[in-house]
Amino acid sequence: MDESGTGGRLMREGRLLAGRYRLDALLGRGGMGEVWRASDLRLNRTVAIKVLPSHGAPAQAIARFRREAEIAAGLQHPSIATVFDIDTDDDTLFLVMELLNGTDLAAVAAQHPQGLPLTRALPILTQIADALAEAHKNDVVHRDIKPPNVMLLDGDRTKILDFGIARYAEQTTDLTGSAMIGTPAFMAPEQFDRNTPVDHRTDLYALGGVAYQLLTGHRPFTADTVPELLHAV
Repeated sequence: MDESGTGGRLMREGRLLAGRYRLDALLGRGGMGEVWRASDLRLNRTVAIKVLPSHGAPAQAIARFRREAEIAAGLQHPSIATVFDIDTDDDTLFLVMELLNGTDLAAVAAQHPQGLPLTRALPILTQIADALAEAHKNDVVHRDIKPPNVMLLDGDRTKILDFGIARYAEQTTDLTGSAMIGTPAFMAPEQFDRNTPVDHRTDLYALGGVAYQLLTGHRPFTADTVPELLHAV
């Protein structure tokens, strides 16, 4: 349901979540919800809030997401976005994260259609790989590593976003309206088959796709239709 009456937004400006977080400005929206700049009124700080619709989502999916979010929040790494809190407000599940000022790697790649110089791309990719190693050591698999999910901050410091959200999205169509979670050009083949287990190798495959785009300026696979793209992969 559109609470704001404009553009199908999930939330409206000024909404207070859990009696603590005031939504100040919509930063972006996509298949997996909305991102807002918000004020933490208890700690008097500015944060980012990812709003995920939970209406109609199976209780098991919400419980699993809470567990995975708690694990992700425990990941201590400079290249993983910090999760401060997770809570619900009516039918709204939301994550409270550090507010990042930067540009995602998709925009960076678009600015360099011939690819980034190796001397710049290699440190960026090394940071991502190191962060994934930390997550995998704690049995956390991202499942949706792609350029839009990696922020580049000043000094080419990286931050991986959205740990745990892809698995939650797979449990409900409320987030995407589709059974396919992720961007096919960066998805490992096993992700196209719901019956095939997904593990840390899925993230490594996706990292290879990110590396390809950063170094060449092009996605690893392109096609005119989704079936053709899946066949190429």
